[in-house]
Amino acid sequence: MEKQINFTGILSYKAEENPDFYNWNKVKLRYCDGASFAGKDKMSIDIVYSGESCADA
Repeated sequence: MEKQINFTGILSYKAEENPDFYNWNKVKLRYCDGASFAGKDKMSIDIVYSGESCADA
């Protein structure tokens, strides 16, 4: 499990630091641009990765 992140500024949970949004839920999402699927080869288990075709479009 990842370590806990202390949000600051507009993401702070402290009312005095962030009076408008301090009690809102916060979620950290990992960015994935699909670059690891940018190939155009067919794998032996019949899964086709065609990210390159999407990028070209």
